[in-house]
Amino acid sequence: MTNSVNAPLSVVHVVETCCGGVATFVSLLIKSQMNDPMFSRVHLLHDDQGTEDKVLKLLHSVSTYSSSRNPLRALAIARELHQRLLEIKPDIVILHSSFPGFWGRMFRGDWKVIYCSHGWSFAQDFHLLTKILYEKVEAVLSRRCDAIVSISNNEFLIGHDAGVCDDIHEVIRHGLPASNPADNPILPLASGSLNLAFVGRFERQKGLDILCEILTDPRLDHITLWLVGGDYRGLQDQMITRRPNIHLLGWLNEGQIDTILQQVDALVVPSRAEGFGLVVLEAMRNRKPVIASRVGGLSELIVDGVNGRLMDIRDIEGCRTLLSGLTKAGLAQMGEGALEIFNREFRWDICYDKWRDLMARVAAA
Repeated sequence: MTNSVNAPLSVVHVVETCCGGVATFVSLLIKSQMNDPMFSRVHLLHDDQGTEDKVLKLLHSVSTYSSSRNPLRALAIARELHQRLLEIKPDIVILHSSFPGFWGRMFRGDWKVIYCSHGWSFAQDFHLLTKILYEKVEAVLSRRCDAIVSISNNEFLIGHDAGVCDDIHEVIRHGLPASNPADNPILPLASGSLNLAFVGRFERQKGLDILCEILTDPRLDHITLWLVGGDYRGLQDQMITRRPNIHLLGWLNEGQIDTILQQVDALVVPSRAEGFGLVVLEAMRNRKPVIASRVGGLSELIVDGVNGRLMDIRDIEGCRTLLSGLTKAGLAQMGEGALEIFNREFRWDICYDKWRDLMARVAAA
């Protein structure tokens, strides 16, 4: 299919287990494209389980495919995905995350392909042999698309070192619109307590188990931790240390999360690995600093002492010392820096303009 950049484009987003930060980004991109005359049709192709409603409810043009992590089914899934795309006849296909990126590049059609891993699989906490396998697969498949997007400079360098094609590889950092908090306060905050929030899935990569271990120190009894999120693959009971200063709020909508972030003193992101960390921007747009691991894209988002603090999550005692030194006044000052950096670098219009430019270039190539 040929289509000049001046003609309206048909685009398909392919996702699998689309939740959390990826779901937030995909929903924002879809909304912007639906209101952009550059696009005639926006279609979502998702697996038949695991995709958040906030993505599914955006479009009437939705198709499904059957995904699986079973390597013996990879070829069948790739063929099914290819058949769905042949039926849709898009101009551009955007593959979000590693598994859609794998299946969607096994068979190529007469459409342009943009791939965004949203965090390289081989940079995550896997066995060494698994990481090497993922590296080799990504390097080979990088020759089978028209553009590759990394979400941070760190991700770009990791991809470069793994052999991902540099000539079609570029960095577009995520962005967010202004906050939209709910009307009423949610948290019963105790006076004199330092309130921190964790927002995300309860999985090993997110480091919640380490954070709970850190908070077992009696020196940190003045800190109250509010957990927004929930069980992921049966790990909740394994990861959360039951203590009176840890409160589970469950899954909340975007407005409720904004409200909570406006109430607490800071967000804490103790991830073992993180390609970007969209939740950091959610805190920054609500004038809140972020206490984060010095890993991956997080180290690019946080200027230590300006809009938050960076810590080595492997150093439990060092993390306890850092947290024990936090004050409400110091966090409030860093919150001002967080909002300033957000408005300067991470507004959604800045991000979307770069994606729009990329899609125009790919369509015209």
